[in-house]
Amino acid sequence: MNLFNFLFFLLGFCTSLASKTINITAEERIISLSPSITEIIFTLDEEANVVGVTRFCDKPAKAKLISKIGGFTDPQLEEIIALKPTLVIGMNIPSHQQILQRLGKLKVATLVVSNNKIADISNSMITIGKIMHAKDKADQAVKQFNQDLLSLKNLLNCPASSKILLAVSSKPFIVAGNNTFANEVLILIGAKSAVVNRSPAWPIWSAETMLNNAPRAIVALGGQNLAKELRKELASVFAHKNLKNTVLIYPDTPILQRPGPELVADAKQLANLLDRHGICHFAKK
Repeated sequence: MNLFNFLFFLLGFCTSLASKTINITAEERIISLSPSITEIIFTLDEEANVVGVTRFCDKPAKAKLISKIGGFTDPQLEEIIALKPTLVIGMNIPSHQQILQRLGKLKVATLVVSNNKIADISNSMITIGKIMHAKDKADQAVKQFNQDLLSLKNLLNCPASSKILLAVSSKPFIVAGNNTFANEVLILIGAKSAVVNRSPAWPIWSAETMLNNAPRAIVALGGQNLAKELRKELASVFAHKNLKNTVLIYPDTPILQRPGPELVADAKQLANLLDRHGICHFAKK
């Protein structure tokens, strides 16, 4: 996945409605332009009317059986129109905006959602739940989601010197900044972040920044493939004496790339990963 695709893949949801009123009926034909949106719909048990999703919508497994309308950043208008949708839910990114604007001219109802932070995920579930007449299910899902998040608080004991960096791309070297759901998860479980307080949401780190901050661990959120790329691209940086104690670790499968219902499970994977490598340890409760 290239840089453009990855950055927008990480953008998740918040709440922003199109100007027109959306009235969902039993005959609704819904298309989701985002894996996270698809996961929310399934969480609310409202997938019966979903007729189209992206090729990245692979969770839960049943989502794989739904007709595909292209990728996350390259949805195909022709494929969408062929499915005769009555509602298309997308995100506030250029590729989706273009599609949704054209669909609006065709009198197809659209819903725009976006997100970068954990707090917005609950709002997204509530918004989609209301639109799909599933407010009670959404309320319950949000309640459970927040309870699960609370159970993650200070899950780990981490030395103050053990600062963690979450890597999302190798070329350029992009990391999760403070104003992102990924870094919020890191702080929530009790770990220390290596990013500075005023960093952009997804900053590009230079070799100099790496050497000055010297994280105890770099977590390749994309899994083994990303870890291999990082070792190659940053070989000269890793060889510097400032990073002699820095380790590069990665999960078995990608984590913290979809800000939705699976975020809690991803947080637990991150905690297990840091404990397994001795960076942090589970707190005794």
